[in-house]
Amino acid sequence: MPDSIEYQVLLKAALLLAAQVVRQPGIVTIGAPSSVIARFLPIAKSIFSGSIEIACDGSVFGHARSDVQFDLSALEVIPEIVGCTIGLRKGADNISGNFFVLNCGFGTFESGLSTDQGMVERSIVTAHGFNYALSYVSRYLRSSFGLDFVNIYRLDSAIIKGHMIINRQRVDLTAIRREAIRVYYQEIVSPALRNIINDDTLALTNRIYLCGGAVLYPDLVDMFMDEFNGIADIQLVLDPQQLAAKGYLLNSLRVSNGERDISVGIDLGNSGTRIATFESN
Repeated sequence: MPDSIEYQVLLKAALLLAAQVVRQPGIVTIGAPSSVIARFLPIAKSIFSGSIEIACDGSVFGHARSDVQFDLSALEVIPEIVGCTIGLRKGADNISGNFFVLNCGFGTFESGLSTDQGMVERSIVTAHGFNYALSYVSRYLRSSFGLDFVNIYRLDSAIIKGHMIINRQRVDLTAIRREAIRVYYQEIVSPALRNIINDDTLALTNRIYLCGGAVLYPDLVDMFMDEFNGIADIQLVLDPQQLAAKGYLLNSLRVSNGERDISVGIDLGNSGTRIATFESN
C-alpha cells in the first residue's frame, strides 16, 4: 500500500528517474490490484500530490547528495488489468473486439474480459501472484537443504535458470519448478479462471492474451495451453512484463490531452519497477 515505507521509496526512486526525461509538472499513472483500489486510491493521492521532495544520496556511487523535486500535475490510479488492456488496445498491437486478459504478475494474478466498450467489471478476478510458486520452492529448499532466507530475486533467477549452487553443489531445480508451477496453477490460477472463462463468456470471444512477468516461465504457459487447448486462442504478448507500464503511460497521455513530454507510466511491482516515457523527438 502507498503509505508503506517500501512503496514510497520505490515510487520516489521511479519519479527521480522520470524527472530526468519529462517536463514538469508531469502526469503520472500507477496501477493497483482491482481488489484493493478503493482503499489504495485515496491514500496514494493524499501522499503523492503537488511537489514531491526526493532526497538522493549519491555518495555510494561517488556522487554528491542532491535534492530533486518532482511536480505532479495529476496522479492517476487505475486497476492493473485495465493498464494491460489499454496497452493492448491503444499500443502497437492496436487490438479491438472482445478478448480475455490474464495478467500474471509476481504479487498479483488478475484476469478479466475486455470489450470495445470497456472492461466487464463482474469478470475481473484478483488472486495470488507468482510468488505463491516461489514460496513453494523456498519451502522445499528449507526442508531439503536447510537453506533459509533466500533472497527472492536470487530465487527467481535460479528458478528461471533451473539450477542453484548450494554447499558448492549444483542443484537441479527443474523438477521442483514444474511441481511448484503445477501446484500454483491448480490451486490458484485455474479456480480463478473458472469464474470468468465459462460457457457464457466463451460465446463472446475465445481470444486470451497472456501478460505479466510470470509468463516468461514456459512451464506456466504450458499450463494455460493444456487447459484451453482446442477451446481458446491463447497468445503471449510481446514484452509481457512491460505491457502494464506502457498502458499506464498511454493513460497519462490521454489525461494530458496528447502531451507526450509530460506523460509517465510507472508499474511498481514486488519483483521489479518499470518506468515508461515517450522518446524525445
